[in-house]
Amino acid sequence: MLSGCSLTGSTGQQDAANETAPDAATAQTAPTTDTGGEQVVIAIPIANGRTAVAPPVLSEADVASIPLPGTTSDRPAADPAPVAEEAETVTTDGGAANQAPDDDGAVPALQPGWPSPGQDAPMPASMVAVRGGESVVLVETTSGRAAVIFQTSLAVDPEDRVGPNSPVSVDVSGHGVVYVETCCADPTALITPIDIGDATATSTKLAGSGPALSGSGDRVALIDPQGRVAVRQVQTDESAEASLAPGLMPHSVSWSTDSSLLVVGAGDASGTAIVTVDAANLSAREVLRPPAGAWTMPQIAAGGTIVANASDAQKSALALIDPITGTTLSTIELEISGGIVDIDLDSTGRWLLIVDGLGRALAFDGNELTLLAGDGYTAASW
Repeated sequence: MLSGCSLTGSTGQQDAANETAPDAATAQTAPTTDTGGEQVVIAIPIANGRTAVAPPVLSEADVASIPLPGTTSDRPAADPAPVAEEAETVTTDGGAANQAPDDDGAVPALQPGWPSPGQDAPMPASMVAVRGGESVVLVETTSGRAAVIFQTSLAVDPEDRVGPNSPVSVDVSGHGVVYVETCCADPTALITPIDIGDATATSTKLAGSGPALSGSGDRVALIDPQGRVAVRQVQTDESAEASLAPGLMPHSVSWSTDSSLLVVGAGDASGTAIVTVDAANLSAREVLRPPAGAWTMPQIAAGGTIVANASDAQKSALALIDPITGTTLSTIELEISGGIVDIDLDSTGRWLLIVDGLGRALAFDGNELTLLAGDGYTAASW
């Protein structure tokens, strides 16, 4: 846990940093077909072998020396994992209709595999994360160098029955602007914009939760105090409400990589749902429901596939979902402990940042899970 600006970890963390990574043969697991026949279930271990131990420690650095979110590291994606034969045949008409034609005019169908980053889309160079329930840190993903960009005290006034405004979620644009949600000494959650590159910049706090910045940084989507999805113009403060199906209560919102769609995680008495919303007119396109279990924290990956947390008491898993029909194209089981607490796709829609139940941050490129430096995380974005 951070105390002031200290970023030093435990001895156990340092021991973990010195562990030897397994060879490539043990870092990949061959896909197997689920008993459902159509789904492809792929088990992904942590590539560096630290399945249930502490990650490397953070090292304190000046904020100006850490790359801003939106830049990329020099760490390329792993070579693509072998894909089961069934993965090449799982397509849906709805998915095909949602894809752009290729050069010969044919419309490619959605594939159940992850949209692999390839060598031209290396891992993001930095992330922003809520740490220890009191701080937001900017972390360089390859080195673990970190700096505190937002700090609140956990000390509670004896007469304050609610507690301090502590950071609970965070989202960052590729322009170095971070939106920090704090809760809950005030009657409603507050969202504070922070410009990493300009400590003197001032901005207006917003009432609401779950902020999500568009790729261009000109709009922020959030859940307002009335439980509605609102999209706010950053420059003008104009706001409009998105239309969802009656009775659905939103719990998360995110953007497609081109900012043309919003994907909303919601729920009602029937269970969880995913709503795709046209960003131009804020009208709902599709309402998708899981055949079993729950889908939470949905994101739109490169190519249009929806990625959602599909974990349950037995496993930590991601579902890749057709955005038109709601068909589960494939399930990726992740060998991490404590479940999935938060996920966030980068601006390319190819690298997924995961916070697990042990407070660790992991990068996923569709083939490997890489444990990033630091611990005590409860939310993260890149």
